[in-house]
Amino acid sequence: MSGTFLDSALDILARTVLGEARNQPREGRTAIAHVAINRATIGFHGASSIPAACLAPFQFSCWNSRDPDCQYIQAATVADPAFADAIQVAQRAMQADDPDPTKGATHYHTVEAPKGASEWPPRWARGHEPVATIDDHVFYKGIA
Repeated sequence: MSGTFLDSALDILARTVLGEARNQPREGRTAIAHVAINRATIGFHGASSIPAACLAPFQFSCWNSRDPDCQYIQAATVADPAFADAIQVAQRAMQADDPDPTKGATHYHTVEAPKGASEWPPRWARGHEPVATIDDHVFYKGIA
C-alpha cells in the first residue's frame, strides 16, 4: 500500500468507505463504515479489529486485488477530496458521532446485480430479512 497512511484503524476504514461507497450519499458512506465496525465488534470470522474486519479476504470487494478500486484506494492521499471525506465519515462512525443507519448490520449487497453475477441476491442473503436499504445497498444482520 502506497498512500499516506493515518492511524491504522481510521485509515483502513476510510479506504474501505472510499472503495465501497464513494458514490453514495453521506448516509450510505456512514452505513459502510458501521458494517465494518459492527463486524469488528462481534468478532465476525475472528476479526478482532476494524482493519482485520475490513481486510479479511473476500469480505469488502474493494480490497480484492482483482477489484478495479483496489489500486485506487491504496494510492489515495488526503489531497483527494473523496478520501478526505471518507476519513471524516470513518472518524465520525468510530467516535459514534453518527448513529448506525444499518441497525447493527454486518452484511450488505447492492440492489442491482453486479456485472457478471450468476445469481442475485447472493446466496448468503437468501432467507434473511434486510434491516435497511440505503441508496443502492441492502443491509442484513444476524448472518453467521
